[in-house]
Amino acid sequence: MDEIDRRLARPSTPDVIGLDDFLELLGTGGKPLSRQRLHQLRETDPAFPKAVARGVWLRTPAERYAAARNTRTGRPPKTS
Repeated sequence: MDEIDRRLARPSTPDVIGLDDFLELLGTGGKPLSRQRLHQLRETDPAFPKAVARGVWLRTPAERYAAARNTRTGRPPKTS
Protein backbone atom coordinates (compact mmCIF):
# COMPACT_ATOMS: atom_id res chain seq x y z
CA MET A 1 0.00 0.00 0.00
CA ASP A 2 2.87 2.41 0.64
CA GLU A 3 3.85 2.51 -3.05
CA ILE A 4 0.29 3.26 -4.10
CA ASP A 5 -0.02 6.02 -1.49
CA ARG A 6 3.26 7.56 -2.68
CA ARG A 7 2.12 7.56 -6.30
CA LEU A 8 -1.21 9.09 -5.39
CA ALA A 9 0.50 11.83 -3.38
CA ARG A 10 2.55 12.96 -6.39
CA PRO A 11 0.89 15.40 -8.79
CA SER A 12 -0.07 13.65 -12.00
CA THR A 13 -0.07 16.75 -14.20
CA PRO A 14 3.16 18.39 -15.31
CA ASP A 15 4.03 21.89 -14.11
CA VAL A 16 3.50 24.13 -17.15
CA ILE A 17 3.90 27.81 -17.98
CA GLY A 18 1.78 29.87 -20.36
CA LEU A 19 2.87 32.36 -23.01
CA ASP A 20 2.50 35.50 -20.90
CA ASP A 21 4.38 33.96 -17.96
CA PHE A 22 7.15 32.78 -20.29
CA LEU A 23 7.45 36.29 -21.77
CA GLU A 24 7.80 37.71 -18.24
CA LEU A 25 10.40 35.07 -17.38
CA LEU A 26 12.45 35.94 -20.48
CA GLY A 27 12.15 39.70 -20.05
CA THR A 28 14.74 42.01 -18.57
CA GLY A 29 14.48 44.94 -16.18
CA GLY A 30 10.90 44.13 -15.23
CA LYS A 31 9.80 44.41 -18.86
CA PRO A 32 8.47 41.26 -20.55
CA LEU A 33 9.96 40.02 -23.79
CA SER A 34 7.92 40.85 -26.89
CA ARG A 35 6.02 38.12 -28.72
CA GLN A 36 7.94 38.97 -31.88
CA ARG A 37 11.28 38.40 -30.11
CA LEU A 38 10.01 35.13 -28.65
CA HIS A 39 9.17 33.92 -32.17
CA GLN A 40 12.63 34.99 -33.37
CA LEU A 41 14.28 33.02 -30.57
CA ARG A 42 12.11 29.99 -31.30
CA GLU A 43 13.19 30.04 -34.97
CA THR A 44 16.91 30.77 -34.48
CA ASP A 45 17.99 29.31 -31.13
CA PRO A 46 18.35 25.52 -31.12
CA ALA A 47 18.31 25.54 -27.30
CA PHE A 48 14.83 27.10 -27.20
CA PRO A 49 12.48 24.71 -25.36
CA LYS A 50 9.79 22.92 -27.34
CA ALA A 51 6.19 23.80 -26.52
CA VAL A 52 3.98 20.97 -25.26
CA ALA A 53 0.97 22.73 -26.80
CA ARG A 54 0.43 26.05 -28.51
CA GLY A 55 1.63 28.69 -26.05
CA VAL A 56 2.40 26.18 -23.27
CA TRP A 57 5.84 25.01 -22.09
CA LEU A 58 7.05 22.77 -19.30
CA ARG A 59 8.14 25.06 -16.47
CA THR A 60 11.54 23.49 -15.71
CA PRO A 61 12.98 23.68 -19.27
CA ALA A 62 11.54 27.19 -19.68
CA GLU A 63 13.19 28.37 -16.45
CA ARG A 64 16.50 26.72 -17.40
CA TYR A 65 16.44 28.40 -20.81
CA ALA A 66 15.64 31.81 -19.29
CA ALA A 67 18.48 31.47 -16.77
CA ALA A 68 21.03 30.47 -19.44
CA ARG A 69 19.99 33.02 -22.06
CA ASN A 70 22.34 35.91 -22.86
CA THR A 71 20.35 39.07 -22.12
CA ARG A 72 22.86 41.80 -22.90
CA THR A 73 21.00 44.72 -24.39
CA GLY A 74 22.13 47.26 -26.93
CA ARG A 75 24.34 47.13 -29.92
CA PRO A 76 27.17 44.58 -29.96
CA PRO A 77 30.69 46.01 -29.68
CA LYS A 78 32.51 46.90 -32.90
CA THR A 79 35.06 44.45 -34.18
CA SER A 80 37.68 46.21 -36.29
